[in-house]
Amino acid sequence: MLYREQLQYDLAESQFKLSLMLNRRYDNLLNLSETYYELSRLAKNQLEPRLQREYLQEAIKYSKGMDADQRTKRLQNELIMLA
Repeated sequence: MLYREQLQYDLAESQFKLSLMLNRRYDNLLNLSETYYELSRLAKNQLEPRLQREYLQEAIKYSKGMDADQRTKRLQNELIMLA
């Protein structure tokens, strides 16, 4: 997140992708959901709405996988706001 906040988007993206790889390996649904959400924010900062939507959909998928109803609703509302 720090790289994103410092507008170092390439470094931020590479760190998030590394996080995805590690969290898939250990089946960590919470971190997968969080990382996809952070990638959606990165895409928003880079004015890439298609990627933002894709990443939010992935965040929702992993959130549903861990039965996090409140989180899922928040993510779905954010996705709706993109329409």
